[in-house]
Amino acid sequence: MISRLKIFFLELSSACYDLVFFLKHSFKKSKLNEKSKFSAHLTKQYHVVEKGLALPKPRPGFGEKKIKLLIRDTRIYEQQFGTDFLTQNVVSVIKSYVDFHIRIGFKLNEEYNKVLLDFYDDRSTELKGLSTGGVEVYKHLTSEISTHQFLMSRKSVRNFKDTHVSHATILQAIDIAKYAPSVCNRQGWKAHMYDEPNQIASLLDLQTGNKGFSHLINTLIIITGDMNFFTDFERNQLYVDGGLFAQNLMLALHSYGLVTCPLNTCRPFHIENKIKSIGHIDRSERLIMFLAVGEPRHDVMVPKSQRRSSESFLIKH
Repeated sequence: MISRLKIFFLELSSACYDLVFFLKHSFKKSKLNEKSKFSAHLTKQYHVVEKGLALPKPRPGFGEKKIKLLIRDTRIYEQQFGTDFLTQNVVSVIKSYVDFHIRIGFKLNEEYNKVLLDFYDDRSTELKGLSTGGVEVYKHLTSEISTHQFLMSRKSVRNFKDTHVSHATILQAIDIAKYAPSVCNRQGWKAHMYDEPNQIASLLDLQTGNKGFSHLINTLIIITGDMNFFTDFERNQLYVDGGLFAQNLMLALHSYGLVTCPLNTCRPFHIENKIKSIGHIDRSERLIMFLAVGEPRHDVMVPKSQRRSSESFLIKH
């Protein structure tokens, strides 16, 4: 049997290894020398534009600085790795951005508009009639939908009706979500539900990824994992189990005709502790995600959020 002291040092060294591994392999703006890292960086950048276009009332001219950086970085990517599906997505997103401003009759400043058009015009042949990036109208569920269409139809929505989702409906969805797999069937997840406006606003202020639609969130769930359910060498299992539960919960809510928007909780520990204090969450729990829940408005726009090819995920040995 491994002594408790040995377990302590193994846990400590494993935690240090996790940190070093993250610092070495995660992508950073200053170190994009690998295609996979650069691809992740560009995807993050262009999806910010998609999310902006999907807001209830996109601000005319939004994101000028970020979009100029996106164009600059895409040019650098093309010089290093050539054009591909990713750059096609960027071009399509820029076209959607330009089309949005034409549609609402808003004139961008001349210098900025030239940057956009020069980038798009140089690469318009890449699209070949396709529109792979940008936004589209959310498709409401129908009774004829197949299982695989249902699974592919869930979208992150940022525009909700001014109604509350009932506690009973959330509980029904959790009755389904709880069948997610967990280590040794321990089910160490929690779902904290909030519907009081001031409390929701205070929590969202600390999350920071909800600008432009936070005022429409009337029902908020914070999904956590309780470390009391885990043991030696399982510090990351909490996030695995909680993530599986969260996905099941989103699909369950989707089956009831509701929409969700998962919001990340990648915040420093002192902010996490503030969130737990405001949300009355036990200290033994770790935050996994915020989940905005509601009924979708008609003709609501959602990001296209194109997926990479399935071949890029499957590695046959």
